[in-house]
Amino acid sequence: MIGDKEYYQKKLKIDSCGTNQILGALAVTASVATIAGIIATVVFPPVALGFAVAAALTGFAAGVVTIAGAYGCGVKVKRWYGLPWSITSQC
Repeated sequence: MIGDKEYYQKKLKIDSCGTNQILGALAVTASVATIAGIIATVVFPPVALGFAVAAALTGFAAGVVTIAGAYGCGVKVKRWYGLPWSITSQC
C-alpha cells in the first residue's frame, strides 16, 4: 500500500493482494451482519432492519471494490477529509 497526501485529499493505493484481502473482509462482515439479522428477528425484530441495512451496504461496498479491482492491478482510493469518495483501478 502506498499513500499520497495532498492538501485536502489523500490517495491510498492498494495492490491486488490487498484488494483481495479487503474483499474477503467485506464478505465476512456481510455474512456476520446477515446472521445477526436472522438472530435479531427472533429476539428483537426492529433491530433486524438495522442488520439488514448493514449487510446490504457491506455487499454494495464489496461490489464496488470488485468492479474497481477487476483488472488485477489493485485499486486507488481517494479520500476527501477522511471519507472515501472515489475507488478506481490502478490500471
